[in-house]
Amino acid sequence: MENQFDDEREILQLFRKSWPAFPKGRLIKTESPDFILKTSRKNSIGIEITRIDTPTSGKHFNSSETNNSLSKSISGAETTQFITGKFLESTIERKEQKLSLYRKQMSDAYWLIITTKSSNWEGSRLPQSIHEWNFETKFDKLFLFMLPECKVFVFK
Repeated sequence: MENQFDDEREILQLFRKSWPAFPKGRLIKTESPDFILKTSRKNSIGIEITRIDTPTSGKHFNSSETNNSLSKSISGAETTQFITGKFLESTIERKEQKLSLYRKQMSDAYWLIITTKSSNWEGSRLPQSIHEWNFETKFDKLFLFMLPECKVFVFK
């Protein structure tokens, strides 16, 4: 079984290949944030990778929120989940609580990459309005990285 380090490195390598604007540089594995990207001798970017919160994870959701924020489409026995802004907001909020810890690395910028790599999100879909979504965050860049499709959405 893959450990968390290998999993995070794999996700970041896939992300790097999938987003053409990813800057060149040397990746250094750290704990908080997960990686530091050294873009020059003096400049670096802290990169945190996390999985999107789900209603089954118990994070920031109660039953009424879950029913309002999770859309399902049933065709036969198949159920498709739609990722909503509520799930992303919950994930951002959870990671922003650690941002002051990440800033101890003294990087020039901090990115949050939210991934759907989880059995809970396999086959999930995005609403067409995703391109209109905006999130308040203290991260300098915010991404949703859809796996296994390797599709990148940039929010900030």
